[in-house]
Amino acid sequence: MAYVVIGEGTGEFRGKSSFRGEFIVLDTKTGKTEKIRETMKVSSRTKAERGRCLRELRERIEGSARYDARNTTVRQLCDEWMGYRAKDEDVAAGTLRKDKSLVDNICLHLGDMRVSEVRPYDIKDMLSKLAAGETVSGRPASGTRRADVFVKANQVFEDAVINEVIVKNPCKGVKRPKNDTQERSFLSFEQVRLMLALADALPVGSPSIGFYLALLAGLRRGEICALRWKNVDFDKGVIHVENSYSSDTLSLEKPKGGRERRLFAPSFLMEMLKEWKGRQARLLRLTLGIEQGPDTPVVSSQKGGFTHPDNLRRSWGRFAARHGMGAYTLHELRHTYATILFALNADLKAVQNNMGHLRMATTMEIYVHYVEAKGEEAAGVLDALARSLGSGSSFGETARAGGAPGPAALGEGPSLGAVASAGEAAIALPGGAALLEKAV
Repeated sequence: MAYVVIGEGTGEFRGKSSFRGEFIVLDTKTGKTEKIRETMKVSSRTKAERGRCLRELRERIEGSARYDARNTTVRQLCDEWMGYRAKDEDVAAGTLRKDKSLVDNICLHLGDMRVSEVRPYDIKDMLSKLAAGETVSGRPASGTRRADVFVKANQVFEDAVINEVIVKNPCKGVKRPKNDTQERSFLSFEQVRLMLALADALPVGSPSIGFYLALLAGLRRGEICALRWKNVDFDKGVIHVENSYSSDTLSLEKPKGGRERRLFAPSFLMEMLKEWKGRQARLLRLTLGIEQGPDTPVVSSQKGGFTHPDNLRRSWGRFAARHGMGAYTLHELRHTYATILFALNADLKAVQNNMGHLRMATTMEIYVHYVEAKGEEAAGVLDALARSLGSGSSFGETARAGGAPGPAALGEGPSLGAVASAGEAAIALPGGAALLEKAV
């Protein structure tokens, strides 16, 4: 059914990031006119942005196949919703892939129903059937998976309410399934010691340097693969997280949450990076005949380009299996980094910044899990760290010489400072917490 917009339309900003346009349209099939409202995300609330929104919404209405609300099926609604998502530059390819998987399960059970006929009991029935194994994959859906499907259905139907396709969201009043997936774990103190000992004993290179970027800097898998030498400031001891390498598009994208961040790294890690940089330059020159540059990936592939995030994950799996840590995922190294900061009484806001969490609630989930899981062990972790410091290491001995930033109280959290031992040092972390350097 084709629509032709009559006039320019009107619109208003709603909240901080939404714009709703209202248009009088001619239904070319029936010859009748009707009012249509459409919404979209905005980056500002300026006059120019308002004009852009009206133009794009007009094009959306006239360029898309719309359906009579009385006869629109859930599958048609989902297809249109996914189409809008695909045009949103802020939605990553990986997010679209996950959305498609969830929407497919919605359509499996509700796809042929008219949107106006879906009731809360249909949503409950869908969730029950998913639990019983009536899924796209053919496997019973966990509580966490069913919760994800429910959240996505709620988004789709709520958007239909906003656009006046339906009057009421059928998900309202339906209880969201409980998450039942095992919470992510983190390495024990002894396993962290083993990781650091291995860094001294074995030549660190690509991809193993990526494991330590997760453990000692909290980088995500895609952020590790996207890191280039121009993002590592050896003089200031700072790592700039500017991009994430997408396994879907095989290209550089914004980090998760869309925000770049900078964080101070332990001098132990910086020395590892410095040693690997020199060795990588020689390997690239001798084996591939190419010169290392500012845009060369830190974790480079065999051809000197970006490493696929899935390959980094597989490499960790092999490394972890060889050294008795096969039960832990690469992402759990990142969670271990957060628990180290918690053990050192780092300010929660500082941990949120270093982890790149958009919401404090995400940081708090890790913190609560840490408190519950560690209990008495958490109280003794600093003593254990202190006891582990000994004769010094090839990396620890060079910690923070010269102008690199030392411990600084940037917040209200306590600073541990340096302890009186030859191989011991501390680095500053935002929030005033200092991470003790490791000397194996």
